[in-house]
Amino acid sequence: MTSASVSQPNLRDRVVRVSGFGMVSDADGYLFRPTSVEDLRQILDFTKSTGRQICLRGAGRTYGDGNIGSECIIVEFSRMNRILDWDPTMGLIDCEAGVTIEDLWRHVLEDGYWPPVVSGTMTPQLGGALGMNIHGKNNYCAGTLGEQVTELRVLLTTGELLVLTPEDEHFYDFISS
Repeated sequence: MTSASVSQPNLRDRVVRVSGFGMVSDADGYLFRPTSVEDLRQILDFTKSTGRQICLRGAGRTYGDGNIGSECIIVEFSRMNRILDWDPTMGLIDCEAGVTIEDLWRHVLEDGYWPPVVSGTMTPQLGGALGMNIHGKNNYCAGTLGEQVTELRVLLTTGELLVLTPEDEHFYDFISS
């Protein structure tokens, strides 16, 4: 995505109807699929210049259809799906928001790992799963997904990239409680 494609996109070419997992509601919006943090910054700039609301969307598996908004700029993360680093010695993985639960467990399984928290379906993306702070059937002993995260990178609407840990005051502002 180049700067020109974001600053002057033809929104008519981007119209999509989206609905969520609960299929309670649906709406038309303008779909953008970034592949990098720089793409996200450009989308944020475009959104500010048009005065439109932004709607973050992963795999659309939220029961309450929380990622639906009429005529919003829909930022869908399926193309930001890279696993950036995996340290089987420490059991730590660094990945982008669009990595699915399935991508995660398939990547670590051959090293004898299984994620401590998995949802009932494999298709949710980690960004949305973390935002909703999913839990698995073993949450009574393993806790929620948010309790497994050691570092979180968040792009603010100002374009500033924050790196947060659970010790930071604002870490849980980005994870549902």
